[in-house]
Amino acid sequence: MKLVKGKRSKARFINLKTGELITLIYNPGETKTQTVNQKPDNVLGLEKKGTEVSYKYVFDAKYRIEKEPESSFYPDSNNNPGPKVDDINTMHRYRDSIVYENKVSKFTFEKTMFGAYVLFPYDDEELYKEHHFYKSIESVNIGGLPFLPGATSLVQKLLDELISDSKESAFERTTLPRGIEEKLAVVDWKKRDVLIGTFRSRKQFDICFDKNFYYISVKQLPDERLPIHYVALYQTKNKFGIDAGIRYYGEVLRTTIVRRKNIKEVPLTHANAEELYYRFVVRRWNMLERVIEPKEHGFPCDYTNMFLLQHSEYIPELLIESEEKYRFYALEN
Repeated sequence: MKLVKGKRSKARFINLKTGELITLIYNPGETKTQTVNQKPDNVLGLEKKGTEVSYKYVFDAKYRIEKEPESSFYPDSNNNPGPKVDDINTMHRYRDSIVYENKVSKFTFEKTMFGAYVLFPYDDEELYKEHHFYKSIESVNIGGLPFLPGATSLVQKLLDELISDSKESAFERTTLPRGIEEKLAVVDWKKRDVLIGTFRSRKQFDICFDKNFYYISVKQLPDERLPIHYVALYQTKNKFGIDAGIRYYGEVLRTTIVRRKNIKEVPLTHANAEELYYRFVVRRWNMLERVIEPKEHGFPCDYTNMFLLQHSEYIPELLIESEEKYRFYALEN
């Protein structure tokens, strides 16, 4: 592979032991995000057997070093040379903000980076093993590595570990909030028994909230989605403005099929009096510990599970379909 400064270069390899695909991209260019596009130097992509996720890692070359880290802001207690704090912060930005839009659902965005590492000019690899920014690789998968012609052993060691990791080991390199692992271990990702309910107007929302019920056309709710055990009330941006998001959910006590004309609490607004609807009677509306914020103006009727409802920060996370994809969203403690 010929590397040319400023130009994108890509090489693919096969792991002869596992048959897994390894992709190395030099100067990949701007990677789209939902905020500011990012420009990492090198991206390593690993496709693990038994998973649909591509595990990606940033290796970013920085030609500078903190030689006299005596500032109270520098985290290494031994005051040994290491990467610049600003460069480590850049790795956090790469790892946490590089996303792509899921092509299956236009409302779902997935993080694509599992780790990010600064490559900095330093040659004492043995001394650096005690550095804060080397140990941080094991704890949060972000840190720095010495990289000079005569100092490549720590980079090689990490590459060997990443390439030989199983998908389960790769998961362990991602960090999750405290207490999540136990709950995550028992999640049934095929079970989507929470209906994300939307509204045409504030008036419709107020009526459903006051009367402890929700309704939806039978056409919008396929048989395979039943039974619905919970309804989450989603106030969309285009209808509710600053009040947008999910604040409330309720347990379904009873589900019946009725004609639209028999939902008398809500006046007819369309010529659909004979259309069949599901009517969900809810025990009460419970308030979530925090509002699940929207990232878009519209949203289709969709489904999630109770784990995601209780642990999501943004609406698109409710559509995550597997543990693998959930870990893309997980934030550090």
